[in-house]
Amino acid sequence: MIELLVGSGLIGLDLTDPEDRRLFQAIQRVLSVVLIVVYSVFYVIGGRFDHMPLNKSIMVIMQLALGSLMLMLLDDLVSKWGIGSGISLFILAGVTTGVFWNIFSPVKAPGTERVVGVIPALIIERAGAIYRAGLPDLLGLASTVIVILIVVLTYGIRVNVPISHTLMRGQRTRYPIRLLYVSNVPIIFALALMGDIDLIARILWSRFAESATGWQQTLMNILGTFEVDPNGQLRAIGGLAYYIATPRGPTDIIQDPLRAL
Repeated sequence: MIELLVGSGLIGLDLTDPEDRRLFQAIQRVLSVVLIVVYSVFYVIGGRFDHMPLNKSIMVIMQLALGSLMLMLLDDLVSKWGIGSGISLFILAGVTTGVFWNIFSPVKAPGTERVVGVIPALIIERAGAIYRAGLPDLLGLASTVIVILIVVLTYGIRVNVPISHTLMRGQRTRYPIRLLYVSNVPIIFALALMGDIDLIARILWSRFAESATGWQQTLMNILGTFEVDPNGQLRAIGGLAYYIATPRGPTDIIQDPLRAL
């Protein structure tokens, strides 16, 4: 956000100047700490971890804030002394952990006798592991592999931009630019925006669902309406929060194609 403000000229900082650069980094860190605390409070207020007494809520807020601060410090260390961006590395680690768990986990899913992992399910259920509503299956694994291959191939595509020199007439060259030169920044930005919408919708629903009138009800209908699932968690059933949530398998896509689009 600070980079966008600096790039648009709303904040008068010259990032080529060492003093302005240090000021920019200090502003980033202070704002990051403030947002960490604010988001930790909002996540608890919004019912992400069910409704808890005050003492437990404070403990969860402290855990979220401390974990986020550690992540911020690790990002600084990896970015300074490691290879590439620390956030990108942590995203890769999180996705890899989730994929590995969904493939090999022998643990039974809550509320069912079926195992979570695709490989154990294939051994136990055989053909039943091809498609399992609400659980990892072979169809989802194949889709994940296809998406990874498409992303890797697309990331390797380069577009040669022709360049001509004004001082040396007739001298032409080509400069290769990645087709996805912005890397994962747009994805992170989009996910953060969708997460904010979902978080605000959950907070409004948790606080005003039973007593909303007039503009409050209209705002909740726009941002999102929810219901409590069998596990006691809020599940979006309408509004923006519903349409930005990922469909859980082919059944959800068939039932609501517009949401899948």
